[in-house]
Amino acid sequence: MGLDPTALRDRDSQALRKSICDYLKDCTTPEGTPIGEWDYADRDEFQLNASIPTLEYMDEQVWKSQEEWHAAAPYAVHFPLARAHEPALYADELNWCR
Repeated sequence: MGLDPTALRDRDSQALRKSICDYLKDCTTPEGTPIGEWDYADRDEFQLNASIPTLEYMDEQVWKSQEEWHAAAPYAVHFPLARAHEPALYADELNWCR
């Protein structure tokens, strides 16, 4: 479900991850590398058969179709910041579209 995280280089947390590595001074990659699959919300109100919320903004429905609602599901991308002499530090980027 969605794009392969390794295909995207400039993530929302890139500047933060880079600054953490600059501070630590021993990261083996300057901003980490995404690992694993993206973790999508797929339970409860985000299940594939869930109803679209009837939320409106300025008298207009926010999500106009099931496809828009599914595209707005939150997801996480995981980045280990590997270090030369210490255990890796993990940064999880949480995304919510809409």
